[in-house]
Amino acid sequence: MIEKEKTSQTLYDTECSKCGKGFLRKPNESITCPDCREEIRKRKALTEIEQEQVERVRAEIEKIVTPPIKNYVLGYIHNLSQLEIELKRNVDHI
Repeated sequence: MIEKEKTSQTLYDTECSKCGKGFLRKPNESITCPDCREEIRKRKALTEIEQEQVERVRAEIEKIVTPPIKNYVLGYIHNLSQLEIELKRNVDHI
């Protein structure tokens, strides 16, 4: 534990839970370093954009494809997006 005199706030010498890099954190602050937090924030924003793209493609398919084929195609797209999400999770754990 390190005391900062200027701010009179306690900072804890912490190891990042994601990358293992050491950093100083405030009480009640995340145990991930600022770099990893930024990376996580960007990834979340990217997945939201990807989800919007999937929804747009799904809407276009619904306009074009006939009902029996539509369910097959939409199921296929759903499976692909689930595989992509799972793949990203596995890559993050490596």
